[in-house]
Amino acid sequence: MEDKNIVLLVVDALRKDHLSCYGYDRKTTPFLDKFAEKNTKLGNFWSTSSHTREAVPSMLTGCYPEKAVNHSYEISENGLQQEISQKSAAFHSNPFISRAYGYQEGFDRFHDGLNRGDNKILRLGKRLLDKFRNNHYERASKINNLSLDWIDSQSDNFFVWNQYMDVHGPYEPPEEFRGIYQEDPTSDRHSQILLQKARKRPESISKTQRQKLIDLYDEEIKYIDSKIEEFINELKRRDMYQNSVIIITADHGEAFGEKGFYEHPRKLSDGLLQIPFLSKGLDINKDITGSLVDLYPTLSGVRRDGQNLENKETGTTVYSQVTEKGSETNGYGAMKGEDSYYVSCKPDHKLESNNALSKDLQEFISNKDGETKDENIESKDEEIKDRLEALGYGD
Repeated sequence: MEDKNIVLLVVDALRKDHLSCYGYDRKTTPFLDKFAEKNTKLGNFWSTSSHTREAVPSMLTGCYPEKAVNHSYEISENGLQQEISQKSAAFHSNPFISRAYGYQEGFDRFHDGLNRGDNKILRLGKRLLDKFRNNHYERASKINNLSLDWIDSQSDNFFVWNQYMDVHGPYEPPEEFRGIYQEDPTSDRHSQILLQKARKRPESISKTQRQKLIDLYDEEIKYIDSKIEEFINELKRRDMYQNSVIIITADHGEAFGEKGFYEHPRKLSDGLLQIPFLSKGLDINKDITGSLVDLYPTLSGVRRDGQNLENKETGTTVYSQVTEKGSETNGYGAMKGEDSYYVSCKPDHKLESNNALSKDLQEFISNKDGETKDENIESKDEEIKDRLEALGYGD
């Protein structure tokens, strides 16, 4: 794709069935609805994990988590930014895919919203200011501006990856979107308290409280839809749209109590793994079953665990994996079309099930070559710890 710009827009924690282009009863994504009508929408697209720290390595390397997270394929050496010959840049503010974990390697421009380049006094000041202002991440508006500034500096084709954190908890929609779905708009502070309660004591959440969380989440989706529209309109204004391959997807989904938990713990469920996939400039059969692991071979042309979506046949099986924090027990999933099968087991456990996908899943588990590793936030600096705790990690 050397003659095309490659634009990868990833919305953190965006589950597929809350987008109106996928049949949601709220008009949460008016722009994406129109984009989907004119371009490609996959109805069966899955994440490789319920967590960014396992899903994004798969996306960038084309390998399933047990290989990607163990760095059998170092992102710095084998990542998508290395295989694509264009100048490359990434813009986001997710600590798990930051410079603290080496994700900057191979990118010509890398922005993760951290203050790691500042002196200690300035870093401490900015850290305290972020806490005071309740800044957990950078808004999509800033990510767009930084990304477009870099794009304007390029004279040849480029690869740009924007990852938006706005939909991720705590759900704090901007003022102009707060109240679209709520009769009594919730403050940021109350939203944080409610989500912490849902995380720690999910059984205590009432139907009214659950709906409040969903309302806030949907308002964030409405906001991010408007910002993706603004970004793509800016590409059009620069006459770059027609010459660009554009992919819009998520790293994983989100849960709202359907299986007894909220947010995206290290578990497997349809709400956590079913994610949207919209694309322009690719020739993809909309009836295939795709996965994040397929993005790498699709954009680079290099086959690993994933397959090129443009050549993929229908009826293939894709897989997901998580590692429970502090446990030797892994969770595995197999998906084919609308059918899905999940199991928690150790690698040597024999699956006992009549589900048609159990054989596929057992073969996947027996062929795996490693274990995913949990990242210990205590080993990182205080700024990383603050950001992760604000986003709900490290309780």
